[in-house]
Amino acid sequence: MDMMIRDEQHDASGFVSIAAGIGDKQRFRKPVMRVGKYASGGRIHDVTGRTLDNWVTQFGRMSDAGVRVPMPNTHEKAGDPDFNRGYVDGMYRDGDELVMTCELIGDDALAASKRSDVSVFSVPEFSDGQGTGYPNAITHVALVTHPLVSDLGEFIPLAASLRRTGETTMKWDGLQTALGIDALTDETAEGLIVASVNGFKEKAEKGTTALKASNDALAAAKGELVTLKASLPAQADPPSPALVALAAESRGTKLGALVASQKITPACRDLLFTAFVGTAENSNAPLVAALSVADVKLPMAEFDALCAALDANIPVAFGEKSGAQSLTTLEPDKGDSETNNVLLRSADALAKSEA
Repeated sequence: MDMMIRDEQHDASGFVSIAAGIGDKQRFRKPVMRVGKYASGGRIHDVTGRTLDNWVTQFGRMSDAGVRVPMPNTHEKAGDPDFNRGYVDGMYRDGDELVMTCELIGDDALAASKRSDVSVFSVPEFSDGQGTGYPNAITHVALVTHPLVSDLGEFIPLAASLRRTGETTMKWDGLQTALGIDALTDETAEGLIVASVNGFKEKAEKGTTALKASNDALAAAKGELVTLKASLPAQADPPSPALVALAAESRGTKLGALVASQKITPACRDLLFTAFVGTAENSNAPLVAALSVADVKLPMAEFDALCAALDANIPVAFGEKSGAQSLTTLEPDKGDSETNNVLLRSADALAKSEA
């Protein structure tokens, strides 16, 4: 490819059809450009993926408008029908390469395809006969012997060329339905299918990237969960029913002994049993909870300490407790006579003193 960039305006008037009856026609596929930096005409041209996409877009617009892209025999012969060798009829991007499908016309064109390479010609501004602009469009693809971009491969014949005899290569209805592509024909099929496949590849790559991100996030969450579980205190297995029954019987016995020794009342025993063993409604729930913790010694020791404190308690009778009372007026050891009555003797002494 000689990338010949020209600033002048071009129209479609020079793109005339080659005269009929000059020989066979055959369709080919061939890469015509690759992403990279290229020097041409004293300038460096940076061809990127966006450049390829724009060429494909502008080619589609030109095709829809009936503007054809010829294949002249060298750039200098562009616009001269005597030196035109065919037309580009399809253009698509395949990764980092721009690929064309074309129809070469005449025996000399078919022969040239075996000994020539190609070079695209793009101009910054191109307008057709209706004044419609196509920025940076490819206006022709020339057959050359010294392409700027080498090693792009040979012209690959396409079976669709058999249509010149009225034959068709395959029925496209099923493939059209499967791919969701309308108007597949022998001429358009390759470009449309490749574009569709490339779209599928892009979506698959995005899906793979999203799936990897999701798997990475899941792995990170699992790691955090493992770390969180490791930081939680260990929990003992639930106590066996036999152990619960034995502990309940032991606590009931201790509380019963405190009642028998009159250290607590039966009502107090019932309250303590509910708090430290359980009731008919919740079975032995408090006791099971105490036995289920990692260190069972502390809850058991608390109950035993409470029972020991109650057992050391000395019962105290509250309120006054009294029996029959009498006032003793007799002096001890002096008999029970009137002369031994202190009150009487005091009264006699008082009477005498007043007289």
